[in-house]
Amino acid sequence: MKQILLAKKGKRMLARLIDFLIVTGLTLILFFGLIYPNVFNRDLYLENNEKIVNLYRESELFFVDSEGNYRANSTFEFKTIDDLYNTEVKVSNQNYEIKLTSSLYDYYTQKYKDFEGQNNLSPDIYKSQILKLGLEESNIRDYNEETHTFTLIDESKSDVTLQFFIETYQNACVKVLESAPVKTLSDANDSLMIKSLSLIVPTLIGISFIFDLLIPLFMPYSETIGKKIMHLGLVSKDGYSLKKYLLIPRWLAYIFLEYLLGIVTFGGLFLISYTMFLFCKKRRCIHDFLSNSVVVDADNSIFFSNKEEEAFYINRQKARGINNETIG
Repeated sequence: MKQILLAKKGKRMLARLIDFLIVTGLTLILFFGLIYPNVFNRDLYLENNEKIVNLYRESELFFVDSEGNYRANSTFEFKTIDDLYNTEVKVSNQNYEIKLTSSLYDYYTQKYKDFEGQNNLSPDIYKSQILKLGLEESNIRDYNEETHTFTLIDESKSDVTLQFFIETYQNACVKVLESAPVKTLSDANDSLMIKSLSLIVPTLIGISFIFDLLIPLFMPYSETIGKKIMHLGLVSKDGYSLKKYLLIPRWLAYIFLEYLLGIVTFGGLFLISYTMFLFCKKRRCIHDFLSNSVVVDADNSIFFSNKEEEAFYINRQKARGINNETIG
């Protein structure tokens, strides 16, 4: 006389939400409260970051304030040619002087080899290849190496030169950002961060193992804490007690396919699984199909370990003169 009442959609989704919050919450607390601070080499990370900032400062192409914050000098606003020679910017109530023309000249003629691994450019090569003197593209006719000022081919096209110089400056900044010294330090910091953060995966798997697999193995209806709170349980597809070993593929499917792979697919597999749950006749997700399980209302369902136990119960009831109906 087994009587199986499927879990209501709302109760099952709430049970899953409770389990999700428990596992995710404990994972974050354990990882960021205990594991991450002990595995992440913060001192080395800060040391590398300070070296990177110093490289930006040494290039003179970047503005670095008193707190170590940086940005390319060319990102500030320059409205006239004179602004390129000398302009003041105010950041955090402090005034800073920026000279784009002189800092660009110094970078290519004095510091270029430190970042590119090539020889510094001679003043003549700098003027011909970088500033493109005499070409319409830059509109620059002559360049004064002492004052770092220049004259224009066509004074009416100063906006062309202004834009050209800023773009040339930005290209130099990109060279610094992509240079071997900076990239080596940046890659080292990225590696430190990735190696440390990657440990959140085994932490999550361990917490999920306890709450989504180990605890259900010792529960009467193979239920998780969330299902216990919502009075739900697990049975096999044909309405008998779920074999405990089937909780293993059920957990593996949930944690690796729906949770972890779901994150990689931006929730895609999780969405597919719970779309199946919403429209499947027996309201089953991917992990239910792989473990041959069904989630039921534990308080209003009657089920047995197997057919033999059910037959024994029915025969005993008949012997007592009790008529039973089996509801499947």
